[in-house]
Amino acid sequence: MRTGKAALSLQARIALTMGFLAALMVAIGVLGLLGTSRANRANRDTYENKLTAATNIGNAEIYIARTRLVLDRVALHPDDPKTAEQIARATGFFAKSDEWWQQFVKQPHEPSEASLIGDATARRQTMRGAVSAFIFGATSAIPPLPAAAAVMAIRALSLPRRRMPDSP
Repeated sequence: MRTGKAALSLQARIALTMGFLAALMVAIGVLGLLGTSRANRANRDTYENKLTAATNIGNAEIYIARTRLVLDRVALHPDDPKTAEQIARATGFFAKSDEWWQQFVKQPHEPSEASLIGDATARRQTMRGAVSAFIFGATSAIPPLPAAAAVMAIRALSLPRRRMPDSP
């Protein structure tokens, strides 16, 4: 049944089909390896950069929360005999918060994060000023701020949450 065109033998058609399937399998394998490579890079970035940053920020926020908790007690009970000890404890917590924050700032960041880090650092400086003013007021002969106002001022200065960039 030849009709003017050269017909391929059955053996040639099977070989051509097998060759096409082999090329298709190689292409799928290469795409799979490329996908795995990209997933590994993303996973490595997550654990080496983003997880470390999240841990550092989380620890800094935990120590700020501890500072606020101790200063709440000082504000509510300024005549307590342990006030000086509590203020020293709060100062230590805030120093530890600063250490964790500096670890975060020193690690590598994406360029888009620079402005967010600068804003958060500025807010931390403002918060440090409020905490210092509260501690100075609590330890000096100058009458301190009313306790509720001081606590609300410190709470209002908490750090903004780190926003993750939108996924493409």
